[in-house]
This record gives sequence, structure tokens and C-alpha cells, in this order.
Amino acid sequence: MATGLNDPTVSSELERKVQQQTFPLAKQVSEALLGALFPLRRDLLVWVARENEAPPTLVSLFSGLPDRVYRSLDEVQEAVDQSLARVSEKP
Repeated sequence: MATGLNDPTVSSELERKVQQQTFPLAKQVSEALLGALFPLRRDLLVWVARENEAPPTLVSLFSGLPDRVYRSLDEVQEAVDQSLARVSEKP
């Protein structure tokens, strides 16, 4: 039996693979800010994360983000990624 894009088992297999992929930091950021109503300033991001019982390292990471207004979860994730990239660049 040939498999192809129209084969329903391929779709299910692909869905399983995608679901099994882990994006732990993105997932943690999303869970930490669950229920947040954007836009939010950095101090409110930290507060929401604490209220959602986010891991202390994530709360600390939010605390180190630039002090500005974040308009969306995507903006927060982008800032987190940039922050981590700066840290990994340091010798």
C-alpha cells in the first residue's frame, strides 16, 4: 500500500509527531501567562507568572526582560528568545 499526502494514516502520524515535538520554553511561557490580557508591562508579566505558579527560573527570566509594554504573547516569546540569545553569546 502506497502512502501519500491523501492517506489518513500519514496525517495521523504527522499529527502525532508534531504533538510529540517539545517546545518546552514556549509552552512554559504560554502556561505562565495563561489568562493574561495584553497589552501588559513587564511587572505585570512577572505578577501573572507568579500567580500561575510558573517556575522560579521563568519568573526570573521575565524580570530580566526590557521594561516595556508587551502587546502579545508572541512579543513576550520574542523578547525571551532574544534575552536567551544574548546570554548564550556572552563568553
